[in-house]
Amino acid sequence: MASVEDINALIAGYTDLKAYYEGQKPRWDGDVAAAQAAYAALAANLVGIIPTENASNGVIFGGTGLAAAKTEARPFDVTTDWTDIVTVGTRGGFKITLSGCDASEGNYGLHVSEHWAVCSENTLIVVPSNIIYNSNTRGFDTQWVGSTFQVRAQDVASNLCAVKVEVISKYFDGRAEILWSEA
Repeated sequence: MASVEDINALIAGYTDLKAYYEGQKPRWDGDVAAAQAAYAALAANLVGIIPTENASNGVIFGGTGLAAAKTEARPFDVTTDWTDIVTVGTRGGFKITLSGCDASEGNYGLHVSEHWAVCSENTLIVVPSNIIYNSNTRGFDTQWVGSTFQVRAQDVASNLCAVKVEVISKYFDGRAEILWSEA
């Protein structure tokens, strides 16, 4: 059985611990707020940079005329519901690269995959995906619905990803365009 002195020592220890916690909590809250603001600023910066600085176009001349190549990349903030990312045009070869990373609460998730599709008028042929790496719990799932490529996060914390689309086609008259969804 505990003595009165033992109980008083426990109460004093709890009082000291509580005082330390209450003294440190404002600093911890400030550190968390500063980190969140820094990540928000970085995310806003990336949203501004990727669409405007990561696009290229080219024309390829060959023996039977010309063809065109185009590459575009954009960031997306997806949920655990299927999110439309891009719809491929009716004529061309398309390669979609998906990359995402999560580092919340010490749980690290990574996803990198490549997806190919070939479209000839309204016939879409999808080649099996090349999943380079997908975290079991914090990665992404992908699917095609018609000619629209969709992504969903496996976990609400794994929501940010970047998508790059490359297209090559003989027909760059609107039939091989990259049609981005607004996410």
